[in-house]
Amino acid sequence: MKNIAVVGASGMLGKPVVKALLAAGFTVTVIGRELSRLKAMFTEGNVIHQQADVLDVNSLKSALSHVDAVHINLAGYTPESCYENQVQGTRNILSVAKALPIKRITYLSGTTSIQENSWHYDTDAKLQAEQLIKQSNKDYLIFCPSWFMESMPLFVNNGRATVFGKTTQPIRWIAASDYAKMVASSYQQTKTVNQRLYLHGPQAIDMYTALQAYCENNSAIKLGRMPYWFGSLLAQITKDAVIKDAVALLKYYETVGEQGDPTLADNSFGKPQITIEQWLK
Repeated sequence: MKNIAVVGASGMLGKPVVKALLAAGFTVTVIGRELSRLKAMFTEGNVIHQQADVLDVNSLKSALSHVDAVHINLAGYTPESCYENQVQGTRNILSVAKALPIKRITYLSGTTSIQENSWHYDTDAKLQAEQLIKQSNKDYLIFCPSWFMESMPLFVNNGRATVFGKTTQPIRWIAASDYAKMVASSYQQTKTVNQRLYLHGPQAIDMYTALQAYCENNSAIKLGRMPYWFGSLLAQITKDAVIKDAVALLKYYETVGEQGDPTLADNSFGKPQITIEQWLK
């Protein structure tokens, strides 16, 4: 495989994968809705910029016409956007890939993505997308990482980081660069395929403690805690979908906790090494 497409390349978790694939010597076709943003973000010579929308099959046909593999990095923040982007988007990508000599599909899922947790809309969407990939007759790898360290700034608004509800569950935080290197490594071999891979970082630290370290490293940011009910009320009053999603996500994680055994991924592609302290530096 020489040319790997990254769908959602300009996102927080798409960009590191592009960089890791380039460092590994691949040509990367970066795909997104805004061509100008892609060209500004990726200026390397062995990058091909393609404008496409995962909900527009015709645009995908053009964007994927000369690639050997596809890495799918899609997300949603409401029940509607999770289904639209992750399920329908993945379905459209696979419908195009079916008629092309694409050899492998890789997909970003999550550590809590198991059937018992399908009552949560994001998990349900991820599981539906996974099932579509498994039925595609293409080689695949599904990456199920724990929380990314890069998500910590998302909890900051107007100089204040807010944690909703209890945070007793340990999280083995993973740096996006460690995850990206594992994705790139997976394309340099053919032995580990058709698997779900759990990716867990080197430390188990609860949400509040991790954000506390983040705030201490950024002295202008203050840390606070808010009960679920107050966060839900605030989201309702302000009509803020981001707050609503954050409250639901933290409540969900506190209920289900981290899942999976990372042994296969660690043995196949090397254990994630970056700690929160190293990432903060």
